[in-house]
Amino acid sequence: LESDLQALTARKADPPVHPVKRREGWEADSEVLAKIKESWHPMEIVGLMKEHVDDEEVQDAGCRALGNLWINAENKDEISGLSGINTVLAGMRAHAGAAGVQ
Repeated sequence: LESDLQALTARKADPPVHPVKRREGWEADSEVLAKIKESWHPMEIVGLMKEHVDDEEVQDAGCRALGNLWINAENKDEISGLSGINTVLAGMRAHAGAAGVQ
């Protein structure tokens, strides 16, 4: 078990299959990604996804966050009311080749 754990921790992450698309000249993605990963507020997550629809990493993190929040009925209502489903679909269309966004 210990050797398996060491092998997993020593393994380097695979390079992304699809290049990340970002708006030219925009490099503040780490701050946006941190906001998404730390947020429990659907309005903030949906807003960031709408603002950064061209950024694959933001869409991936946003889809994961909304998926985690979706298990709560109140969050489902809020996400739906914020056009969150349409926002997720827009991200999926913008990054059709990105498995994490699909």
